[in-house]
Order: sequence, then C-alpha cells, then structure tokens
Amino acid sequence: MGNVLLCLDIHEEMVVAVALERSAKITRIIGCVQVDTLQYSFAEAIDQVRQELGVRPGRCRITLGAELFSFRNIDLPFTGKKKIEQVLSMELAEQIPVEIDTLLFDYVVTKNGLQGTEILAAMIERTFLAERLAVLQAAGMESEFIGVSGMYLPQILIDKGQRNFILLDNDRCWATLFIVREGRVVTIRSLAGRVENDVQCTIDERLDLFVRQTLLGCHFPQLQDTGNILYHTGPTPRLSAMSGLVVKKYGANFTLGLSIDPHSESKCRSECLDRVMACGLGPDKHPGVLNFCKEEFRRKKTFHYYRRRFVLLGAPILLSCVLIGLYFNQEYRMMKAQQESLRLQIAEVFTATIPTTSRIVHPVQQLQVLVNEVKSTYRPGGISSLRYSVIDLLTEISARIPVVYSVKVVRLVADAETLLLKAVTGDFNTVDNVQKELKKSPYFKEVVISSANQGPHGDAVSFELKLVLAGK
Repeated sequence: MGNVLLCLDIHEEMVVAVALERSAKITRIIGCVQVDTLQYSFAEAIDQVRQELGVRPGRCRITLGAELFSFRNIDLPFTGKKKIEQVLSMELAEQIPVEIDTLLFDYVVTKNGLQGTEILAAMIERTFLAERLAVLQAAGMESEFIGVSGMYLPQILIDKGQRNFILLDNDRCWATLFIVREGRVVTIRSLAGRVENDVQCTIDERLDLFVRQTLLGCHFPQLQDTGNILYHTGPTPRLSAMSGLVVKKYGANFTLGLSIDPHSESKCRSECLDRVMACGLGPDKHPGVLNFCKEEFRRKKTFHYYRRRFVLLGAPILLSCVLIGLYFNQEYRMMKAQQESLRLQIAEVFTATIPTTSRIVHPVQQLQVLVNEVKSTYRPGGISSLRYSVIDLLTEISARIPVVYSVKVVRLVADAETLLLKAVTGDFNTVDNVQKELKKSPYFKEVVISSANQGPHGDAVSFELKLVLAGK
C-alpha cells in the first residue's frame, strides 16, 4: 500500500475530489467523486466525499475556485523577495475596500528587470478559508497545499516549451482565464458565473464578452506574435470572430500512464479531473504557483509528518550505524587475533626462559616475581643486606667494560664488602684499561689489581681484580 493523497477542487457550486495512491513504481487513481454543493452544505459534501472514496484521513491538496479570490497586478520599482514582502501589504491595502488584515495573500513574480519587479498577487478572506479548513480538519484531512484552481494547468504547457498563450479553464457554470507571457502566468481572471434569471444572455455570449474585455484590459496585443492561441478545458467555448483567437483543446491527458481502479473508471471524466489531476501530480512546491498554506494556515506538524521525516532520516542513519558497527567489529576481530598471537609469543619466550614453570597465567607478573627472587637470593651478605645484588654488579661490570676489549670472566666471588673478579685478556694494557673503567663506577670505591700473569704460551694474560663495594 502506497501513500494516499486526496486532491480537492472546491468551488461555490461543487467539490471534485480524486484519491491517488502513490508508490515507488506506479500512481493509481483509487477513487474520484463530484458533489454538488448547491444541494449540500460544505461539511455534508466533504462527508459524502469521504464515504464515496472510502479512504482513510490523511494528506490532501486543496485548490479553490478563482471566483473565491481577488487578483491584482502590481509594479514595484525594486527587486528582492525581502523588499517585496515588506511593502506588498501596503500596496494591496491601497487597492482594496476592506482591511488588509482580514485577507490572506500570496504572490508570484511575473517579470524581473533592472527597473523593478512585476508581480501577480491573490487574496482570499481569512474567515472563509478558516471555515473550510476547519471542516477538512474535522474530517482528518491535513492540508499540505492550498492553491488556485487550475493554476497547475498552464505550468504543464510551460514545461513543454509553450511560452506565450491563453488558457481558459472552462466548466458549465464558470470559467477561469490564465494569460501566460514569457513562460509565466501574468494574469488570472474569473469570467463567468451562474445566472439563474438571465434569459436574454446565454453563458456562451457572456463568456465571449468577458474574454474580449479581459484581453483588452490586459494588453493582449503583446501576444499577437504567438498566433493568439487559446487552449481550453471542458466544453469548447463559442467565441466571436472579434476575439481573433485560435481555439485549441487542452491536450494533456492526465490518466495516460496511470492505473485506474475499475470501480472508479466510469466516474473519471477528463473535463472534471484535469485541474484536480494537475494539482495532484504536480510538485510539492512550484515557484510559479500560488500557495496559501502559510501563517496560521500552515500545515501543522503531526505524528504522520514526524513519522515520515523519521523514515527519511532514520534509514541513512541506521545504515551508517550498521556500517560503523561492522567496521568496529572487524577491527575488534583483528585486534583480538593480534592479541592472541602476542600471547602465544610471550608464552613461548617465557617457557624458553623458565622451562620449570608449567602453568602460565600472568607471564609478566610471574617473571617479575622470579627476577625479584633472583635478586634477593644472589645478594652479597644475604637477603637482609642493603648492598647490591649479584645481578646489579654483573650489569654494572658489563656496562663499564667496553665491547672492544676482549675480556673473558672466569670466576666471580662476592661477599658483603668485596668482589673478586678473575678473568683472561690479551695483554697487560687491557688489564689497566679495565681497572680504570671500573674505578669510574659509583658501585666501587676501590679497584685493585691483585695479580696479572702472562700465560705459558705468551698469548694471554690472566688477572684478578679486587673491587671494594661502595655504600648503597
């Protein structure tokens, strides 16, 4: 089940509604209905729309007939959206007989230039709009767009490359005239209405008169180079030769390529649905279309709104979290493998160093304990002595005797005060150098050569040093 969008076209005498089910693959018309509001109140008409369409409350787009609006063309000597919005209310207040605060207005730019800006503004009574929206809100319909009926129709021709033309959105009781110049709607006029007792003037005659008067008042000669093309929806208007217009049927077929519910196909008359379908299939926001869903009539952020935003934003966030989780899991597995490899290497070194240890739990701590035991055991004067251990003395002697000296230690005897070192080297000079180097050590306060003898073959010198330990 896709998202269901309800499109309502509201006029004084009727309400036309279409329910569209949108999915990723197809848009389907699941219902359409037309209700005569001359026989029902607006609330009753909306209730009948809900019953006949059988759709749940939700999102909807609303268009109101042009006869319910008042339109003005205004020239301003400057450009910029901020400046226009600052002065527009004052400009409109000078042209209307009521307080501007009682009206809701919107505008579209019809021409931009160095000399200024031309705009088309539309106004509607706030109380009238509030009453209609209150009925829709009570029916559970969330208005996400409030526009002028049929205004999406010329935008479709503009998108197809038509730049200058007239569009007559025509129905049995009314008609709306759109004049397009340079790809922008510059004029909107509601031309005809129901006249119950006028038997001397037919609707066609009155429409012909209104079209000619509107074109003359809107500088229609500027459209002469386009061939004076007039597109129309609904019944073909009977216009006199004085109008000088080439009349063509509006060519957009909105049901083409759409799936239509079999139960609704018989009710889908194109002359009734063109303006509704154009609004339903159009983009959410269009710079050339008036939208009165603003100020106090702005769509309220409901649970459905936040749920939709959560889905749109939550999907990439969830995907990012999954990717980050997979990355850290891979890093953890690699670190775990490295840790296990290091543990095996430590165990191998530990076993090679201390083969008598059968159980390795904490190798660093165990090795530290063994080193401390060795230091305590091999300390001259016993464990209670405060002097250096044998390991300390051997380390110091090894560090003091340069590597270039060929010295081989044969025997080392230590007690609490002295250290006797017997070794073999190549000559007597080395013996003297070793003595000098060891005297530099703070470990020994005296170093004496006890003996130094040449070997029987003259190739080695055996010597013995007596090292008196310094205090620690």
